[in-house]
Amino acid sequence: MRHPFFFLFQYIALRLHLCELARVFAFAPGAASFSPLTPDTSHGNPLGKENRFWKALMTKSLLIAAATALLMSAPVLQAQEASDETPAPPPAVLDTGEVVEENPPATDGTYVKETNGDWTLQCLRLPEGAEGEEPCQMYQLVKNPQGVEVAEVSLFRLEGGGEVVAGATVVTPLETLLTQKLSMQVDNGPVKRYDFSFCTKTGCYARLGFSAADIAQFKAGNLAKISIVPAMAPDSRVTVGLSLTGFTASYGKTSVLKQGN
Repeated sequence: MRHPFFFLFQYIALRLHLCELARVFAFAPGAASFSPLTPDTSHGNPLGKENRFWKALMTKSLLIAAATALLMSAPVLQAQEASDETPAPPPAVLDTGEVVEENPPATDGTYVKETNGDWTLQCLRLPEGAEGEEPCQMYQLVKNPQGVEVAEVSLFRLEGGGEVVAGATVVTPLETLLTQKLSMQVDNGPVKRYDFSFCTKTGCYARLGFSAADIAQFKAGNLAKISIVPAMAPDSRVTVGLSLTGFTASYGKTSVLKQGN
């Protein structure tokens, strides 16, 4: 990029140079023996006409030299100014966030087919091209009064199980004291205890079997109380309520599994 005064100084230098050339041809002495140190006494001036001419020429030449030097230094100044400029920092990489879905879709192929009261009907999608009905089960996430998740309950019907007509899987936290088992009571009915089968990183599993009488109690009841004992507090018991609202509507839509599956 040119210095902003480049063309102005170039124009001034050119005009001064042309003017001085004109003055040289107009006023230069004609005598070959002329010496600028010899005074011209014919005009009463000790310096003489020639001396005034050369003095003016030297003054103008100095102006031309100064303008030329300024023009030559312009690119250097511009380069220095450019090098002194601090490059702008790159824009900061900011996280704009992402939308969190309230009920994100499951990644294992399961989905909620419908909701009845406090129970949901969870189904497993069949592979494309597969025939048959999608397997479905009842599901409820049980929390304590503070909103802390304490247990997950999945229930399904059974075929050919004799006395056992339905089964359930109850998952509790890893901190559960397994030797104290899991207790369940429907409203004010009798309390039943069930063994834990195994534990994984997800939690501890208890596999329950229900008779036709048990299912009748669930359908007629309002609340099933589930109790466990924490391993860190073996003298205390944690009890949460499993709602039975919507149990009957969901139970009739669960899949029937063959005993042993």
